[in-house]
Amino acid sequence: CKLNNAIAECYEPNPECFRLLEQNALPFKCVKTAITAIEGSTINFFISRDKTNHTRGTIINKGKLQATDAVVNTHIHHLCKNKYDGIKMDIEGSEFGILDSGMIPWCDKLVLEYHTSRDPSWENLQRRIKLLKSLFQLVKYPPEYDRIITSKQPAKTFFDRFIFCKGRIK
Repeated sequence: CKLNNAIAECYEPNPECFRLLEQNALPFKCVKTAITAIEGSTINFFISRDKTNHTRGTIINKGKLQATDAVVNTHIHHLCKNKYDGIKMDIEGSEFGILDSGMIPWCDKLVLEYHTSRDPSWENLQRRIKLLKSLFQLVKYPPEYDRIITSKQPAKTFFDRFIFCKGRIK
């Protein structure tokens, strides 16, 4: 973004990651908040119990995580008021609620991390990819996602993968 004189808005609820964001993303707008499809001005936030893992936080408690203080929450509809050239969405599972609500902010390019580690359902994966294909001219994702859908079996991949979308049509 900096190299292309772009304007960026960055959102991060994790206090430790937010400090790093402010150091690395200036002069861009940095906002200390979660972005979700959940109503409420604050939301529970969970981090790893592993003291050496400082980078992953989520609103989805899978049991191995510990609760932190509640974090500020911004509902996705606030971002839907604007148009964006591109959005990168890596929000540790909150992508699901945003996709399922259909409230994807208008953008020409969307890159999102898909967390089969948080939702291994092939039905949900199929439905969400279908939604993205209805919104974008081009949707690219790893071939293993087609294999997961075809097998009709839950699949928890070791690493989460990215989905790339371009050319908003709606």
